[in-house]
Amino acid sequence: MIADQILTLLSAVRICGADRWIARCPAHEDHNPSLSLKQADDRILIYCHAGCTVAEICAAIGVTVTDLFDGSRHKLHPVGLRAADCEAGIRRALTRWRKETLRACAMDLRERDELIQIARVSFEAGTIDKETLVHALGVAYNGYSLLEYRFWQLLRDDLFSDLELWRLARREAA
Repeated sequence: MIADQILTLLSAVRICGADRWIARCPAHEDHNPSLSLKQADDRILIYCHAGCTVAEICAAIGVTVTDLFDGSRHKLHPVGLRAADCEAGIRRALTRWRKETLRACAMDLRERDELIQIARVSFEAGTIDKETLVHALGVAYNGYSLLEYRFWQLLRDDLFSDLELWRLARREAA
């Protein structure tokens, strides 16, 4: 089914009923899913409630409009797309990933810094002992350098660095 192939290219996909889904629109910075999809006979119908065109959505995921149709003569491939369209879609996707990852890194670093501060103040106030302080600091500092390094790399806003960091994150997740 062509819907299965298209759905794997999207993020935050949720089922809304029989042969119906919603997902984040890849053609714009979408925080709440605004893309509706429906499997209808031999095609998948897509609609962005924010106003993106079908062509923009297809370009963002690297397929053509004809790829939305099922059939032996239609296969999911980027034939017909200009290289600039593919590159623009990749840039948008990496930029969206960079922003989300940067936000997550910043929140993680902030939480660790707060834990370090709380542990230090608690130790100075005498509410925790040295062993508890050492344990809390060990937890807070575990992986801190790598997280801080990634944070600064993401701040550079360099497409090549973003692609390398994305690949590293994918390898670590697997």
